[in-house]
Amino acid sequence: AKATWYHKEWIGFTTYSEKRKAGFREGVTVDWVKVEKSLRDETHQRKILFWYGIYAGRYWELMDLHHPQMHQAISKVLSNIGYDATRLVMPANRFWPFGNYIMMPYARLRDYINFSEKFMAKFRQLYPIGCPFHTMEKHTVNWQARCLGYVTERLVHVWAILNNVDMEYVVDDEDVRYRAGCRAAPVH
Repeated sequence: AKATWYHKEWIGFTTYSEKRKAGFREGVTVDWVKVEKSLRDETHQRKILFWYGIYAGRYWELMDLHHPQMHQAISKVLSNIGYDATRLVMPANRFWPFGNYIMMPYARLRDYINFSEKFMAKFRQLYPIGCPFHTMEKHTVNWQARCLGYVTERLVHVWAILNNVDMEYVVDDEDVRYRAGCRAAPVH
């Protein structure tokens, strides 16, 4: 439920580790001029703004590197909740937001929450034990929760593509961020 005192049209998220990440990854990079321009553009409210992300030449190849069979698991859940999984074509050569460094219109957040709750409930039903995909991680206490966490990190991407929501990388210099990200994680 929405707090009675909250009357903002946009909402944003970050984490306690943003300051730490700024030191070892790309640095603090939000271009507030781009953010403000986007916030004031009332004609286009189907967007997510983000400032930390991961670059993927080919999205599912990157996911298969980190989580083999995740694409199949996501497609199965989507099909079971009424989406045509064949429509899920992820654009090439772009940055994808980390789900905890984003801003979006409050109405989009409600849309995303409705989608993700339905998705996660079906995921748990289809995969009640274990995980339908692999990961580089070896030591996890609660594997089903961690498995669902990996899916949830990608779910905002899936939802955005299926629902024609733009993802705008609001950084000062995309090329600098791309090169810094590649130095920090050359596997991508």
